[in-house]
Amino acid sequence: MSDKERVKATWQRLEKWLGENFPPALENLRDPATDEAIASVESQIQMLLPQAVKESFKIHNGEEHNYLPGVLADEFWLIPLEHACETWRQLKDLAVELFGNEDNPTQWRSQVEGGIIFIKGSVKPLIGSPKWFPIADMNGDIIRFLDFDPPDGGTVGQVIEIDAEACQFQVIAPSFLEHLEQYAADLEAGLYAIEDGYLQSRDRLSLEELRIWGVPEYLKK
Repeated sequence: MSDKERVKATWQRLEKWLGENFPPALENLRDPATDEAIASVESQIQMLLPQAVKESFKIHNGEEHNYLPGVLADEFWLIPLEHACETWRQLKDLAVELFGNEDNPTQWRSQVEGGIIFIKGSVKPLIGSPKWFPIADMNGDIIRFLDFDPPDGGTVGQVIEIDAEACQFQVIAPSFLEHLEQYAADLEAGLYAIEDGYLQSRDRLSLEELRIWGVPEYLKK
């Protein structure tokens, strides 16, 4: 199947499962984004979004942000294009202001070895980047991005999750499409439970499990 067909099929699976098991999660989904709106965002961020991402936005341009249950688990909000663009702008500027433009692998490795930060996979421990495009947000504290500037061993367009407050940085999928498909499969497999009016992961990482992440391969060189 083409990316367009796979995205459409995956959204159908998501909406079927949620409609049968958790209908309130579907109430905030927005109408499709237009090709013009997508092109405008690409012009502003000076990056081309993967085709699967565009196709997803052309099914639903994210969700309304009124803190009701959404389609994503663990209280994540599926960000609309216009808000994603604004978040991208704010975080890239803040990252440059706080840390400058230069990567610092030596410092990053020292922080991992000292248990100060936790990195899983080939992702830079930053709070934002001109080459990261936000796609989901948990109350502004944890953000998932498309990463267009991964270090060695990473994949351009991979999905990363950044929890700056907890100093946790991880790759969660090689691509948006694989992330979406895996989420649908996990819902169908019963890996999420409805608790306190939200979809929640059944498996949460402890601090001890985070330490097992160790030093990522790209920082061992």
